[in-house]
Amino acid sequence: MSERATIAAGSDPAERFAWLRLARSPGIGPKSHARLIERFGSARAAVEALPGLLATGRWPGVELAPVDVIEAELAAAEAAGVRILLRGEPAYGGRLAAIDDAPPVLYARGRSELLAAFSVAVVGARNASAHGRILAAQFARELAAAGLTVVSGLARGIDTAAHDGALDGPGSTVAVLASGVDRAYP
Repeated sequence: MSERATIAAGSDPAERFAWLRLARSPGIGPKSHARLIERFGSARAAVEALPGLLATGRWPGVELAPVDVIEAELAAAEAAGVRILLRGEPAYGGRLAAIDDAPPVLYARGRSELLAAFSVAVVGARNASAHGRILAAQFARELAAAGLTVVSGLARGIDTAAHDGALDGPGSTVAVLASGVDRAYP
């Protein structure tokens, strides 16, 4: 993936809107999102070109996300106090952005600079034994004391114990929630 494809929209609201619109378009995944921006030079140009591409019939199952859906998503993010981070922006985190199929959009609440910190993932069973939870908390506490940010999913069991352990000491945690920051599951 070229440097140009990973540069996000910056502070241009129309480019950010187009970036999000492409990311929310059914049938467009992280790789095709990046390829479209690379091919057309910007998300706005890709959004403008997409109807013509779709008219060729070579992109079955792809459709451009409606404007009102994106406006509603932006309003919900603002209401929830969530920042939208686009791949390529400094707050997004360079190591994650370097992955070929990194998500084009992240939602963040809290200290997004932790995405760039040295980190370690601690994950495990939701129905963990008491001994497993104690060990996970102890490991996370020691890792955090060594200066690592503990990353986990915030699910019950090992994940929760890891977050609790890291926060017992001087450390920080990052919770990765596939269900979104507005609804922790489970």
